[in-house]
Amino acid sequence: GWMKSLTPVEMGSLKHGEETEVILQLTPKEDMLLNYFYTGQIALNCENGEGVTIPYRIEPVSESTGTLTVDVCDEFTYYNENKPHVANATVIVKHPVTNSIVAQGVTGNNGLYSIDLTEGHYVVSVTAEKHDPLTVSVEISAGRETKKVVNLSYQAIDVKWNVEETEVEDEYILTSTVEFETN
Repeated sequence: GWMKSLTPVEMGSLKHGEETEVILQLTPKEDMLLNYFYTGQIALNCENGEGVTIPYRIEPVSESTGTLTVDVCDEFTYYNENKPHVANATVIVKHPVTNSIVAQGVTGNNGLYSIDLTEGHYVVSVTAEKHDPLTVSVEISAGRETKKVVNLSYQAIDVKWNVEETEVEDEYILTSTVEFETN
């Protein structure tokens, strides 16, 4: 397996209060996911007494890096001659399990945001004004650029609600304002 004891598996007896050190060697397999947690228990058995289990949570990580480039687009990118991409979109890169922020930034005028990351799995959230937010998963490979095109839906309709109180008890006037944007 990927975990083995470098200390002899069978040890001599320990006296009350005596300690010993156990050394484990962890060698992640090629098919193990990076940035994900593997959990389990290590059992210590005694000949004369009660055994104990020790829970573990191990996260395989890498020191090798790759580049993530997020290309933020919307409908105009595909139907406009200038092929505009979404500038000033906020890109947040998170750990896939803990949800902690690993990196964040905004896209340039070309709609691109690039960052070097250690290889592994990540979750990328993209938000932009007048666009629906989107969250996608990405896998970064060592020594390579991973380009992720993110297509945000453009919000061409904006609905605003206004509630006005009247002089009659429990009666209200609801006004909706709908703004359409066309191209």
